[in-house]
Amino acid sequence: MTSVTHRREPFLKEARPAWFLIHTLAYHKFIYDYLLYAYVVMPDHFHAVIQPQGKYSISMIMHHVKGTFSRKYNEFSGHKGQMWQEGYYDRIIRGRRHLLNTIEY
Repeated sequence: MTSVTHRREPFLKEARPAWFLIHTLAYHKFIYDYLLYAYVVMPDHFHAVIQPQGKYSISMIMHHVKGTFSRKYNEFSGHKGQMWQEGYYDRIIRGRRHLLNTIEY
């Protein structure tokens, strides 16, 4: 899946918010029961290859990851306002070869 920053603001180019996003993804995988196969953080978006394992959908997982990141980042940085574009982009991965090709990309 892919999520893009609000107005494509490149705030993730800075180390602090990028690391905070990575930690948020890692932390939430234990709460919302998903496998995190790979991720990459770009200046104005991120990609993550995740697989839900339990009762939580990708939609719920993304809602909580983006929401937690926004609230906590705004708290410690003093930033105000929207951090992410609404929604996210996802696609189904069909099989091991497709998974490996997606991760390699």
